[in-house]
Amino acid sequence: MSSEAKETGTPLNLIIIFCFLTFLIIISGFYFYRNQLGKNESDIFSHLTYISKLKADQITSWRSERMVDAIDIQANQSLINDIRDWLLNNNNSMAKSRIQNWIQYLSSNVDINYDRVTLLNLNFKVELSSGSNQIIESWEKQSLEEALKSKQIQFTDLHHSSHQIPIGMDLIIPLLYPDNKNGELISFLLVSIDPRKALFPLIKTWPAESKSAETLIIRPDGDSVLFLNDLRGKSNTALNFKLPLSMIEVPSVQAVLGYRGIFEGRDYRGVRVMSYIKGIPGTNWVMITKVDLDETLEPLRKTTLLIVSFGIIIILIVGITLIYIWKNQQSKFYKEKFNLETESKKALRESEVKFRYLAESITDIFFAVDKDFKLTYWNKASEKMSGIQAKDALGKSIYDIFPNVKGNKTEKVYLEVLRTKLPKTFINEFQSEGKSFAFEVSVYSSPDGLSVFTKDISEQRRVEEAIRESEERYRSLFENMIGGFAFCRMIYENDQPSDFIHLQVNNAFGKMTGLKNVIGKNITELIPGVKETNPELFEIYGMVARTGKMERFETYMPAFKGWFAISVYSPATEFFITIFEDITERKIADKTIKASLKEKEVLLRELYHRTKNNMQVISSLMGLKAASINDKQMIDILDEMKNRIQTIALVHQKLYQSQNLSKVDLKEYITDLVYLLAASYSAEKDRITFNLNLEAINVLIDTAVPCGLIINELISNSFKHAFPEGRKGNICVQLTKLNGDSIELKISDNGIGISNVYDLMQKNTLGMQLFHNIAIEQLMGEIKIESKNGLAFTITFQDIAYQERV
Repeated sequence: MSSEAKETGTPLNLIIIFCFLTFLIIISGFYFYRNQLGKNESDIFSHLTYISKLKADQITSWRSERMVDAIDIQANQSLINDIRDWLLNNNNSMAKSRIQNWIQYLSSNVDINYDRVTLLNLNFKVELSSGSNQIIESWEKQSLEEALKSKQIQFTDLHHSSHQIPIGMDLIIPLLYPDNKNGELISFLLVSIDPRKALFPLIKTWPAESKSAETLIIRPDGDSVLFLNDLRGKSNTALNFKLPLSMIEVPSVQAVLGYRGIFEGRDYRGVRVMSYIKGIPGTNWVMITKVDLDETLEPLRKTTLLIVSFGIIIILIVGITLIYIWKNQQSKFYKEKFNLETESKKALRESEVKFRYLAESITDIFFAVDKDFKLTYWNKASEKMSGIQAKDALGKSIYDIFPNVKGNKTEKVYLEVLRTKLPKTFINEFQSEGKSFAFEVSVYSSPDGLSVFTKDISEQRRVEEAIRESEERYRSLFENMIGGFAFCRMIYENDQPSDFIHLQVNNAFGKMTGLKNVIGKNITELIPGVKETNPELFEIYGMVARTGKMERFETYMPAFKGWFAISVYSPATEFFITIFEDITERKIADKTIKASLKEKEVLLRELYHRTKNNMQVISSLMGLKAASINDKQMIDILDEMKNRIQTIALVHQKLYQSQNLSKVDLKEYITDLVYLLAASYSAEKDRITFNLNLEAINVLIDTAVPCGLIINELISNSFKHAFPEGRKGNICVQLTKLNGDSIELKISDNGIGISNVYDLMQKNTLGMQLFHNIAIEQLMGEIKIESKNGLAFTITFQDIAYQERV
């Protein structure tokens, strides 16, 4: 009986065991599926979260880089000086060329992808542009108005554009005077960005291969959600595709409604998706990273099919032998465990590769230490900074690499972060080889120890210090200027300058004018009646503030009882700067000197006049004496003496009549002298003519008198000897200015001449002795005598023997 029972019970037991094991397999498979489903969802969540944070950081970093570009442009003093010089003087072609080259370089830089760079004046008018489109659109003008008010850099949102790019975003950079502490504007720089080249590719890329994965950027638009980039499932959707906020199953709608984090719903195609919603810092954008739910479940379906197949096989094998089934179950269990560990290790390796790529890509110093401060990671920037390779640094204590860390602020921060698990940032400054260095150190807690990011800000500190010192020097120079300084804005009424307000003055302004608390006050308030007493101020200041042309003038200010020399120029329309000095004492001294000089001129003129009169008296006395005697030789001598005295008297007459009391116009003097000599030989005037070829040359009296005496002697000699027996002829006088200070005087006639010039010079006559002594000793000149078709005397001399008297 028991034997039958065993025979009949064995199958039942096997069936019970089989059913139990089958049920157990099914339950196990179900729970395994649930576990895999949860793990799969967790992996997808982690993947989406990681990608979303990575994309957000990339976009934020891209925007920060553009802002850094804008700040660098705003701090480019050489560029701003060129722009200021060119705006003040549009004829400054060198400044304009440098500005155009810089704009062309910026717009053609493929690493930055700036589409258009435009220079605008304060009236939003295009001055220079790298593009052909010169139109400033309404939304650009609104942003420019905001920049004008705030004087801050404006980074506009994505928008439709009428330029060459259909979608754009702009950087509006106010350019400020570098030497003006109040931040006065000079112009604007409008930098247009094509997001299709710079931003959208950054959004579109996905770190892993996926058929449905997609990143979206959206923003609120009234009662709708506006998609900012092109969608994978639709074309031409950037800034054109919207969804109403009533579609609450769509992740984009949930993002606008304020939801952040993991969200499962239907996307714009109506397909169920798994998504992660995250805001972009500094913008009104929200980023959505999503993947189709079917794609996320595809690996799980394959795993489920595999589990079911294994279950069926196991159940069939259990029907043959329980022991084999049990062993097979054990084998399956260990195999699944191995697969799970393998997948975990693979995911860990992939995660490490991604982490290493990011860590090696950053330019800042980054390293990690364990809880014992031993290095576990050392990136390339750390190798470059320290000169220590990663293979030599890993495993060593931080104290071995940086011995100065021991006991200083850095070690205290490390210990504090390790204890509190809270991140901390501090500035580490030190001196090395006579140079100052500064590093911004950020310390974060990690499961294994600490992660440390270090950024070199030494150059930034040096620039900031240089700017501070420059500002201090400028302020010291400004406040210690000897001349008065005032920066003002002109006020116009009916297009005419009516008043001006003081915006800034220096200490010398108050000392020289006695005015106090002038900032923000009008000149008519500070000096009542100034428009009536000094209307030229308003006329000149108004003209300079409008045209920008610099002016300098002197004026008397009754309000201050003194004279002022004023220089005025305009840094911008309606604004002007005056720099002035008190010249009252100089004016008084000039007046005294002019009065003294006038008195001296009067005395000198009187002296010339009296000398001329005295010589005329002597000449008249000689004329009277000649009329009273019958000796022909004595009469000739007296006539010659009379001509010489009249020659000297004529010089004094010319000086008396001249505006310049030191110099005589030699051309005018010689002309009058020749006519005077011709008149003295009136009997010969019909047969002897004169030819004068004279240049206008001013000479000192010490030169004019000898020249006159020479001309008198030589012309008198020609009258007496060159034309005997009533012969007709011509006397020529030439006066020429040679190179330098040399003067050539030539007196010639076409008379009978002489056979031997040497004999002429050897004659011991009074006239030739007088001619020779005057030409050689007084004029220190050179004499040349020629006898060809008459007789010619050439005297070359310089008018440098004496200085002017007055």
